[in-house]
Amino acid sequence: MRPSERRDAHHWLANPLHNKKSELLRLFDYLEEWIHQLNVDIDEKAAFKHAHPQREFTPDRWAKLTHKLLACLEQFLSYRRFSQNEFAHRGELLAFYRERGLYSHLQTRVRRYDNHYPTEVAT
Repeated sequence: MRPSERRDAHHWLANPLHNKKSELLRLFDYLEEWIHQLNVDIDEKAAFKHAHPQREFTPDRWAKLTHKLLACLEQFLSYRRFSQNEFAHRGELLAFYRERGLYSHLQTRVRRYDNHYPTEVAT
C-alpha cells in the first residue's frame, strides 16, 4: 500500500462504523511501523501481544486475527476503488432507488445525470 492508502486505512480501521475491534487497529499500526517504517520482519508473537495484551498467543488466534484484519482491509480497498468510480457509484444509486420503488428520486437523479452528461452530439 502507498503511504496515503495506509493513512486512510488507519482512519478506516479507527472508525467504529467499519471496525468494532480495537485489536485490529493496534495490529495494523504495529505492522505498519515494523514493516513499512523499520523495514524488518515481524515477530508474530510480539505482534499478537501488541494487539491483544491480555491474551495468550496461539497460532490459531494469530490466524483468526490476521484473517479479520485482512477482511477489513479488503473492504477498505474495495470501498476506496468503488468510491473513485463515479459511474459505478451513480449506477448503484439508481439501482437502489429502482429496487426500493423511489421513482421520484430515480427520475430526479436520471435528469441530473442527463444534464451533466448529455448523450446528444452537438452539431
